[in-house]
Amino acid sequence: MKYYKISPSVALQPYIMCYYVWEQKQPLVSPLEINSPPNGLGGMVFNYGDPPYLLKNDGTSERIPSCFVAGQFTRNYTLRLSGTIGMIGVVFWPVGLSYVLQMPMIEFTDQRVDLQLILKEEAASLENCLLECQTTYTRIQVL
Repeated sequence: MKYYKISPSVALQPYIMCYYVWEQKQPLVSPLEINSPPNGLGGMVFNYGDPPYLLKNDGTSERIPSCFVAGQFTRNYTLRLSGTIGMIGVVFWPVGLSYVLQMPMIEFTDQRVDLQLILKEEAASLENCLLECQTTYTRIQVL
């Protein structure tokens, strides 16, 4: 399993903290649960592996959109990953996500919002471009 972070260009550093890549090309033998604490950062995530699920307090799970915007989280959450893992994300400073989307960050608090609800046709175009990319470098160039 590979997980690594990449720094943005100097011009984007006021808005973007980093990009990250998380990959596991061979299917996981058993599901992996990742617990994540609250944080004050926003994000945009593009999944090109098997879909991740959010585990809820009542024991059920909810499929996470393949491309989404995540706001600041005020409580812990747990993700369940199975199959192959392939995702690239953009971690925004709090003001960065608001600046890029021209929307208040508070609208995304504790949520993962399908990118198509926000960017409409542009989201599908961006997702298709990322799926066609064969390397992390080209994905970051697209982003």
